[in-house]
Amino acid sequence: QQIRSQPDVGLIRSWFEYCRSNHDGKCKVTSEQVQNLRVIDCSTTAIIPAPTACSYVALSYVWGNHKTDEDGNGPSRDEEGLPVEINPPIELPVNLPAVVKDAVKFTKKLGFDYLWIDKYCIDQTNGGLMQQQIMSMDRIYQNAEFTIIAAAGDDENHGLLGVGETRRPVQPTAQIGNLTFTSSARDPFQEIIRSKWFSRGWTFQEGILTRRRLAFTKQQIYFECD
Repeated sequence: QQIRSQPDVGLIRSWFEYCRSNHDGKCKVTSEQVQNLRVIDCSTTAIIPAPTACSYVALSYVWGNHKTDEDGNGPSRDEEGLPVEINPPIELPVNLPAVVKDAVKFTKKLGFDYLWIDKYCIDQTNGGLMQQQIMSMDRIYQNAEFTIIAAAGDDENHGLLGVGETRRPVQPTAQIGNLTFTSSARDPFQEIIRSKWFSRGWTFQEGILTRRRLAFTKQQIYFECD
């Protein structure tokens, strides 16, 4: 059948709700919230301390070689190097990579308030806190409601299919008499294992750790849970 040019938000929500209602034994949160966790508030695009029992989405993507002066986030330590509250909240940079902009937009569309992205939610100016967060990455991904996997493109400047400016390739069609034949999309497994995302050990590990995966490939969106 013909695939929509934009993600079917209602269908994706139904996948998530079915898993949450029927897979409680395998796909539920099994660990406590990570200490000093920070998330992006998708309504304000500010980086804030995660609320208690925070329900959030995570993003897994390939950074690539693109660097800007606005990579990462500002300091959040006192004179002794101890973590402090973010007051006022840190705003995300104005010039965000396409995959980050699209992830914020799509998370909000799905009805979730908070998004976790390593580059922005881990304070890279505080060595001790940074190490603590890196050592907790398994729990961060395990506790996410699901992880958006950007399995298309070679770096962070490739957006999510159908969300922002990244458009879906036109499906080949053929008309024979009164019948219209539409080419099916590629096998999802093949699409993902051939991606740059799959070739990186770090991102591949993120995909394994999370309970639910929403993978954006070059042609379609695929949902998988444990």
